[in-house]
Amino acid sequence: MKFKNIVWLVFLLVALIDILGRIYNWPQTHYIFKPMLMPLLALIFYLSIEQKVSYVYLLLIGLLLSWFGDVFLLFADNGQYYFMAGLVSFLLAHLCYMVIFIKQSSKFKPQLFTYATGFTLVIYGFLLIVLLWPGLGTLKIPVIIYMLVIMGMGLSALFRKSIGGNLVLVGAFLFIASDSLLAINKFNEPIADADFWIMLTYILAQYFIVTGMLRSFLDSHKDQSSIRVITK
Repeated sequence: MKFKNIVWLVFLLVALIDILGRIYNWPQTHYIFKPMLMPLLALIFYLSIEQKVSYVYLLLIGLLLSWFGDVFLLFADNGQYYFMAGLVSFLLAHLCYMVIFIKQSSKFKPQLFTYATGFTLVIYGFLLIVLLWPGLGTLKIPVIIYMLVIMGMGLSALFRKSIGGNLVLVGAFLFIASDSLLAINKFNEPIADADFWIMLTYILAQYFIVTGMLRSFLDSHKDQSSIRVITK
């Protein structure tokens, strides 16, 4: 079995244990397994790409920043600074993803459905801010900035045209769902089994983004190889 396949199996096992730990309230499992998720995904992506172009490193940076966010949010109950550090980490990760998605959308011709979906996403973001506003306190400005960035990431994924685009779009929307659940649970009212749903949507979001981008990079590399063969 290839080492990359072993890493995939380890990632799935770690994700499963982390999710089960939240369902059955296993003590301390999230402190052990949650920080392992993003490094494993990053390793899988790195091992799968032979030609290390700038987009590859930008995605790896996004995963590294997500790892920082994961670790900081583990200690969010210990003080607001941990939550803010996690917020900034994920904001920068979303910016990395957004840059990649925008670069891949240059040849995309949007259809009416695309514009309608984008408009719906903008309305959703506005309504979410309205819902959260009374409970934000001193975090109004940081949370609004974060919401604008993650909605921008979702829109850039929507207007992205490349192989694996549907997977990336699903991942982006799941990321928005995960962050929405986290924000509602923290600033509005508690959600039943919030920890489980937040983590499940987050893991799936990163998984779909990485697998979608992996397909895109591998397809691009295949096309470049074909061009080199033809021109020889």
